[in-house]
Amino acid sequence: MPDDDAPVTKQCCVIAPIGGPNSTERRATDGLLASAIRPALKTFGLEVTAAHEIDESGNIPQQVIMHLVEDDLVIADLTGLNPNVMFELAIRYSAAKPVILLALADTRLPFDFNQERTIFYVNDMAGSEVLKHDLHRMVETALADTQPDNPVYRAINERLIREHAPKGDLESLVLDRMDRIDRSLRQLRSNQPNFPHPPVSVGMAYDVTFDSNEALRDFLGQFQIMSLDHRPMPELLTKGDKVVVRLAYPDNISVKDWMTITEFPGVRALEAAN
Repeated sequence: MPDDDAPVTKQCCVIAPIGGPNSTERRATDGLLASAIRPALKTFGLEVTAAHEIDESGNIPQQVIMHLVEDDLVIADLTGLNPNVMFELAIRYSAAKPVILLALADTRLPFDFNQERTIFYVNDMAGSEVLKHDLHRMVETALADTQPDNPVYRAINERLIREHAPKGDLESLVLDRMDRIDRSLRQLRSNQPNFPHPPVSVGMAYDVTFDSNEALRDFLGQFQIMSLDHRPMPELLTKGDKVVVRLAYPDNISVKDWMTITEFPGVRALEAAN
C-alpha cells in the first residue's frame, strides 16, 4: 500500500520529450513531473530522476543508460512519438523490467504499442489529478509484476522457443501462443458482462452502472478523453442502492459510443433510462 511518508527505497527514471531549456516540450515535461509524477510516486518510496536532469548532452550518456537498465521503474511519455524517447524505451524493454507508458490525450500510438497499457492524460490542472490517481494504480501493479511483458521480451522469447524446439516441431511455440490467447479471452470474459446490441429507438438518455465506486470514478476521470461520436453531459443519480451515470444524447446513441462505453473496465450495465 502507498504511504505518504514512505522513505526513498526505489528509483524511477522518467523519459520524455525535452526540447531546449525554454521550449514548450521542456515546460510540459517539467510541469508533468512536478504536478503529477513526483507526487504520485513519492508515496511508493520512489525517487524520480528525469533523463534531462542527469545530463543535457546530445548523445545518450552512460549514466542515463544505467538508469534505464537498473532502476526499479521507468515511466515513458510517448507524446509526440519523440525518437529519443523511443530509443530509450527500447533499451528499457531489453532489460525486461517494469515500464509505464504515458501519452497526451489523442496521441496516435504506433501499431506496436496498441497492446501495451498506456495512461492517456489531459494537460491541465484537473488532468493532473486524474493522472496522479491513474499512476497510483498502475505503479502498484507494475512493481508487483515479477514477469514484465513487452514487445522486445515477447520477440526474444518466441525466438528462443523456436531455436530450442526439436527440428520441425513448433508445438511449444504454438502452445505458448494459444495459452496467451486463452488467458486474454478468459480475462475479457471475467471482466466484461454480455451486453445486448444498442437499442434502435428507445430514448435519448442512458444509464451506466458499475461494479464498484472506483470503476465509476475512473469512468468519470477518463470520460473527456474517450473516443465518442457525442459527448453528453454525465449526471450522477441513485437507483436503489446504486449510483449510476446518466448520459443524455441529442438522439439515439450511436453503435460506436455504445461499444466504447460497454468496453470500459468495470461497466456492468448500459440501458435506456426509464
